[in-house]
Amino acid sequence: MLTIAYGPLFIPALSNLVTRQTDWDSFREVLDSLINLKTSLHTESDLEEAVKYYTSSICDAAKTATPSSGTVEQVRLSISYPLEIRQMVDERRHARR
Repeated sequence: MLTIAYGPLFIPALSNLVTRQTDWDSFREVLDSLINLKTSLHTESDLEEAVKYYTSSICDAAKTATPSSGTVEQVRLSISYPLEIRQMVDERRHARR
């Protein structure tokens, strides 16, 4: 039996595992230390457990290698562009209006 929900769906905001600030060398090191590539995969349950473990290892490595940031606005403000570039962007935005 199929049921239909009436009303808006609530979808929680997903945090990004990686950003511009992700340290990829650190990600590789952490992932290499967590994953054992000589995993025995003889049954379907072995495969499912390996997939769960590898997925969680990738997520853990990404979380470790990516510094936590505040809001999108804070990240945007923390990136400093040269004054000339900022003026050009402002002019372009003004021209669009």
